[in-house]
Amino acid sequence: MPGESISSQPRTALILAGGKSSRMGQDKACLPFGKATLLEFLVERLRKVCGQIFMVTRPQQSYAHLKLPVLLDVMPDKFSLGGLYSGLLQSPAEVNFVCACDMPLIAPRLVNFLFEQLADHDAAVPQIGQQLEPLCAVYAKICLPAIHARLLANDLRMSGWLADVRSRFISTEEIETFDPHLHSFLNINTPADYQRLLALCRMEFIG
Repeated sequence: MPGESISSQPRTALILAGGKSSRMGQDKACLPFGKATLLEFLVERLRKVCGQIFMVTRPQQSYAHLKLPVLLDVMPDKFSLGGLYSGLLQSPAEVNFVCACDMPLIAPRLVNFLFEQLADHDAAVPQIGQQLEPLCAVYAKICLPAIHARLLANDLRMSGWLADVRSRFISTEEIETFDPHLHSFLNINTPADYQRLLALCRMEFIG
């Protein structure tokens, strides 16, 4: 609606789930986590702050049991950057929270904060020290040309294109206000990562 502020619009999340989980040896999104799976746990956390959630996947993948709308990858074999482009391109929302499917501890309060940072920017991306976290960030559709240009050049770095748009980098100190232990950025690539996550949750650190 013309004149409607970003903060008043329904919030949308895009979960990138098009990876092959080669280092895990199985679909990591479907690993058991409590009474659910990693992906189901993540979806329930995102439902606290996002009115609509989309899965961005390859055609061969199926998460029908989640009953979430699916956006198919339009640029196969372009890794996470291709998934980001595919999701933003097809999303009905102008502004989207984007995350990977293997980040179950994303803090809903942090997601809210990231959305609020986009009033004067095109991207809101956490930065832990010198490390950017582009797979737990909020992006506007206006970023699409910059992402597409990098894809055509086969520059598939997730953060390389951020210099081409108005990016707001969120400092560690700001993030810790909403996620003191920085658990939002834990992602699960290997069996060892998975075991560390399970051990962490047994210590009851989930915020």
